[in-house]
Amino acid sequence: SGVFVPGRRYQIRLEAFDHVNGLPEANAQAVRRIQVEVQGPDVFLTFPSRTYTAGETLNLTARVWNTHAPVTADAVVWVGLPGGGAPLKVLEFKNVFLPQVLTGDVYNGPLGFAYTFTGSEPNGVYVVGFRLLDPSSGETIAVTTRTFTKS
Repeated sequence: SGVFVPGRRYQIRLEAFDHVNGLPEANAQAVRRIQVEVQGPDVFLTFPSRTYTAGETLNLTARVWNTHAPVTADAVVWVGLPGGGAPLKVLEFKNVFLPQVLTGDVYNGPLGFAYTFTGSEPNGVYVVGFRLLDPSSGETIAVTTRTFTKS
């Protein structure tokens, strides 16, 4: 706890030396790099991934599970518009405590975001994302994206 952040990958450099006189590289007998991943929470967006038209409503729901150590995270949900550009941040939750739950979800339900299409929105493929962030570093712990089309 406090050293590795859940959901992150780390590279460990391991060096074995014959002796430590002068420059360490001059005496190195073996150098290895090992990648490790610290298990953490995960997220999944659950909404119909289909084509929406004027008058229809997009309701965002999500699953969050954490079968590993408890963690506190910031959660951000965004929508990317067709053609790229900066995504629109639609929801933000700060310092969400995610307990360890071995037999089910930490959360499974609506995110409190619903949008009814008026017809004035651009047509095309939209991307919806849900990201958990480490509150201290801002690094990603878990992320998922899904798409839908508006015509």
